[in-house]
Amino acid sequence: LAAVIIWLTGWYYADPIMSVLISVFIFPRTWRLLSEATHVLLEGVPVHIALAAVQEAILDVEKVRQVHDLHIWTITSGIVSLSAHVVLEPDCDASDSQRVLEAITAMLDDRFAIEHATLQIEFRSMESSESQI
Repeated sequence: LAAVIIWLTGWYYADPIMSVLISVFIFPRTWRLLSEATHVLLEGVPVHIALAAVQEAILDVEKVRQVHDLHIWTITSGIVSLSAHVVLEPDCDASDSQRVLEAITAMLDDRFAIEHATLQIEFRSMESSESQI
């Protein structure tokens, strides 16, 4: 468009004015893309997921006593991952732990669209225990 204006009128200021207008048009989209990329690279919690809501949902699963070291991040656009330590009730055994694991992963997929979850099942909290060698 600037070239046509210059060709028809000889007004050379059309070129820098068009450049500024294009820059103003591109800037908000560039800023949004840069912000989203930075959030993914810094492994931030996806904006559409509330960490507290996920924690409460896991705690609502039968036989779950505690959740700690809960991390949720975006691997790439549209792929959300989760890792957490899940402490089970003291009366649970190995077969219970498998059922709880399956219940949590199904719930995460259904309610939060988290398809990749790495869960460490514990029978007592290791959050405050010290290494004993």
